[in-house]
Amino acid sequence: MLLDKLDRNILFELEKDSSTPISVLAKKIRRSKESVAYRINRLKENNILRSCTAIVDMSKLGYLTFRIYIKWQNMTPQLRKQFYQNIGNNEHIWTTTELHGKWDFAFFIGIKRDEYIEKFHNIWTDIMIKYKPFVAESKIAIYAPIYNFNKHFFFDDKDLIMRVYGEGGVVEYDDIDEKIIVAYASDVHQNLSTISKKTGVSIETVRRRIKDLERKKVIVGYKIDLNLSKLGFQGYRVDF
Repeated sequence: MLLDKLDRNILFELEKDSSTPISVLAKKIRRSKESVAYRINRLKENNILRSCTAIVDMSKLGYLTFRIYIKWQNMTPQLRKQFYQNIGNNEHIWTTTELHGKWDFAFFIGIKRDEYIEKFHNIWTDIMIKYKPFVAESKIAIYAPIYNFNKHFFFDDKDLIMRVYGEGGVVEYDDIDEKIIVAYASDVHQNLSTISKKTGVSIETVRRRIKDLERKKVIVGYKIDLNLSKLGFQGYRVDF
């Protein structure tokens, strides 16, 4: 699917703030709500726009985030599948990805600061006990802080936005805040009534808590997940 100027305008505005309501987005780009809604649905159906998500600063909730890089040796497809299933069942492992180049695999681990030494040691020791013969090399990095930039390759003359997180102090929050983050962050365009049902609190409580999480910079922004390969791009991760 080839993107025209309207598609690029929509994606650029959503990349700046993916929580923007369609009615507001339509006014920004001077198109009808129906036209904008149709284009967004078409981008989703073509697997170009995969999700609209919140950027959550987990350090504000007391978490440290680790990224682990692994280079395999003598690793069979069957063992890889077993490995992915094993780590996928661990509640502290948030994100996994296969890589090409120096590293074959990477994953995020998120652990509360007051228990990270013991829990990280347990997770990593368990992995090495089971898979050490297949690990040629590994690297562990702590993410703090993180600088997130909006994608602005749709247009050369658009503004660059930088969102910084992972270095602030812990804020006050409770179980309801955590439940709302879990329900809301992966799809910020869902109805508040859906989040209300998932979390067991009122719609007004959901609305108020999200605004409060934004004010506290727990939610530091909103972005989109793009299928870059569909747009002819190849993603790279560079480490220094």
